[in-house]
Amino acid sequence: MSTEAQKKASIKWQKNNYSRIPLDVPKEYHEYLKARAKADGKTLGGWIKEAIELKANYNPDEIPPEIITNSINWLKNHNHTDEDITDFLTSLSKKI
Repeated sequence: MSTEAQKKASIKWQKNNYSRIPLDVPKEYHEYLKARAKADGKTLGGWIKEAIELKANYNPDEIPPEIITNSINWLKNHNHTDEDITDFLTSLSKKI
């Protein structure tokens, strides 16, 4: 279980490294999108991110190195194993 200090550090890290994209849609459309995501075995957030990546012609080669470094540091700071970090890097390389 996380300590209060770990939770605060996690919130601070996320605030410094992520931006939110507000998206308002009609309730019926939201339910439709959730159902589509579920049918694909994904969360709605993950499904939307995937759709954005496809539309933006996402290229992992264009990932700024600091994003990878920050992600690895976050994983280490949250007690993820070296195997977790290797899995993370492997998942990135599969998209290249």
